[in-house]
Amino acid sequence: MKAVKKHLIGNPWWALALAQLLASSAQAGIAERVVRSRIQGVDVIAYRTAVKDVVTINGSLPAGDAFADPANPDVATLAGMMLDKGTTTADKFSIAQQLESVGASIGFGVGTQTLTVTAKCLSKDAPAILRLIVEQLRSPALPSEELVKAKKQLAGALQHSLEDTDARAADAFALAVYPSGHPNRPVPAAQMLAAVERVTIDDVRAFHRRFYGPAHMTLVIVGDIDTPKLQSELQHSLAGWSGGAAVAATNRVGARAAAADVPVAMADKSSVSIVIGQTSGLQYSDGDMLALRVGSAVLGSGFTSRLMANVRDKQGLTYGIGSYLDNDTFVEGDWRIYGSFAPNLLEKGLTSTRRELQRWWQDGITGEELQARKTNLIGSYKVGLASTDAMAGAILRAVQRGKPLSWLDDYPRAVAALTLEQVNAAIRRHLNPATMVVVEAGTLPATPGTNASPAAVATNVAAAAGTATLSAESLLSAPVLTALRRSRILVLGGSGRNGSAIVAALEALGARPQALTRDIDKARVKLGEHAWVQGDVTRPATLAAAFRGVDIVIDAAATSSLDGPNGTEAVDREGTRNVVMAARQAGVKRLVAITGMMVGAIPANGPPPMMKVLGAKRDGERLLVGSGIPYVILRPTGILDRPAGSFAVALTDPSLYHPSAAEMGARAPSSEDIKAMQEPPPGTISRADLALVTALVAVDRAAANKTVVVTQLQPALPARADWNRQMAAISAVSAATACKDAAAALGCAGSH
Repeated sequence: MKAVKKHLIGNPWWALALAQLLASSAQAGIAERVVRSRIQGVDVIAYRTAVKDVVTINGSLPAGDAFADPANPDVATLAGMMLDKGTTTADKFSIAQQLESVGASIGFGVGTQTLTVTAKCLSKDAPAILRLIVEQLRSPALPSEELVKAKKQLAGALQHSLEDTDARAADAFALAVYPSGHPNRPVPAAQMLAAVERVTIDDVRAFHRRFYGPAHMTLVIVGDIDTPKLQSELQHSLAGWSGGAAVAATNRVGARAAAADVPVAMADKSSVSIVIGQTSGLQYSDGDMLALRVGSAVLGSGFTSRLMANVRDKQGLTYGIGSYLDNDTFVEGDWRIYGSFAPNLLEKGLTSTRRELQRWWQDGITGEELQARKTNLIGSYKVGLASTDAMAGAILRAVQRGKPLSWLDDYPRAVAALTLEQVNAAIRRHLNPATMVVVEAGTLPATPGTNASPAAVATNVAAAAGTATLSAESLLSAPVLTALRRSRILVLGGSGRNGSAIVAALEALGARPQALTRDIDKARVKLGEHAWVQGDVTRPATLAAAFRGVDIVIDAAATSSLDGPNGTEAVDREGTRNVVMAARQAGVKRLVAITGMMVGAIPANGPPPMMKVLGAKRDGERLLVGSGIPYVILRPTGILDRPAGSFAVALTDPSLYHPSAAEMGARAPSSEDIKAMQEPPPGTISRADLALVTALVAVDRAAANKTVVVTQLQPALPARADWNRQMAAISAVSAATACKDAAAALGCAGSH
């Protein structure tokens, strides 16, 4: 993946473009159009937009993990998880029916300091949705049987985090830089896991009584709204409710006296996650924060940043690295570099990262870098406020950060006014590489489990095949990168394993994909901040808004259920039909779908569950091919969670690919088998490689209307060393042919 750095200074249109953006900002007058009121103690902020018929609601109240008793650290999260399990007047099924009947959604999430609520609905339903939100917050049923389920779900998530190198590195970093009692100091995941079973329903109810209330609650309502009507509804719904707590405050953390190395040894991991950083000494509202954020963005935000351009692009040491400020909304936060390296490249990667950090801190950024980053930040900010979701989020963040609402109008001007001296002074004033904490989490070079590096495995496999490895890295020409960056891309199933890997690959390439998920709050907790969009392929009404203005849709939606509302027929067949129809109506230019190798090799007498899954996926493929939308279908062979480049990847025509008996037996190797393998099992590829291939076929003209098997390079496959020759050998199928083939069973998607 080659970085292409664009220097905007010197172009004759730059100054005019910036001036136009500033003029637009000045005319926006967001603060002037806000209606702000205090209703029964709640800070209610209403903002009417030109978007018709849609309303977004964002809210928060201080009831996050920082408020939990240290002896019972899971209680805040479990209380938040149970808010949608029914109220004292309606069970969870009737609430779900109420929401589904009007195409609305409500979600809750628990962070460090706050419980958050997000909702979306049609304008006509906004009063009822507000009423339901207040009821869920004020009078949840909190049934004991739901606590049992929530505890199992939380335990599973915590167990997963203990196996995740990124999560372990982030936890270790926060524990190292924040003192005991600080709101940003987490309870270790292992400690939370051990404490889950101790939580009783009485604990949850007591936590709710103590911390849930209107006193420090904020509600932001944005869209096509009738403000007086919504205010009246809230007056009625909130009447008589009291209580609530202020956010947890703390003393400032002093500067570290010396550096610290924090190794987190984890057996049998294919990569090592690193964090280098310190507390920043700043809250978002502090004067130097904007200058430091802009300087940090030059170092490590996006594909054109220094870290990506040098550590990743020029030296090829990592597939993801960056820097950012975090955890500074309510109290002082931290600054960090994050990255991931193969164990055999860890030393080189850390050396290179430290060199870039030191050069950035010592010499500062250049005037050219500052001007380019200003243009990027101002432009992305303005574009980002176009939706009701983004506007509601921006307003809530401004309030939480202690900023006046006029900040929403002032931000572009504040960015444009920053000087080079201010930015470089902020970097030197608040950061010090000599005293930073360095965390390494994974299979470290000094620990067992590093007998063969992923790079060596890939080389050995390619050599055994007697042919060259297909290198996607060499394909990232300027035109490819430009096409990805200019395209509006939506990834369905964006919080799933394949979908999240694709989102990460696209973002690393400089694209700005949106990620569709059924539950934005859960996705944020699991994967952090991305351009999340709420929607469900099984609910067609949720897709129209998500698809609007999109150029490319990547369908990575998947299900582990055989039957039911989220079963294979609902997702893989009818879900694909819904996707196709929404894509046609939105004028989507290309639709990329990920199915599976076995779809092209369905056995005559396989087990009924397998036949049901493969049949649904096959029908979905036929609907897509017959839709008339330019498409690409990827049929990956077995997928393993290993870094990109671990395997020698090849593309081939389905008619030329016939899985061997060994491959068919390797569909699901056990984790113990995989750990013992010096070479990848037959018929397996890396999820990261699949994500990269998906990003490339999304814009590759030669891939149009083709079904492509993505697999390891093997002697039985055509020995082609480059992408173009492999892609050219794959036959395209016309929509007319597909319609003819599928008509008897399904009918063409385009005819519905």
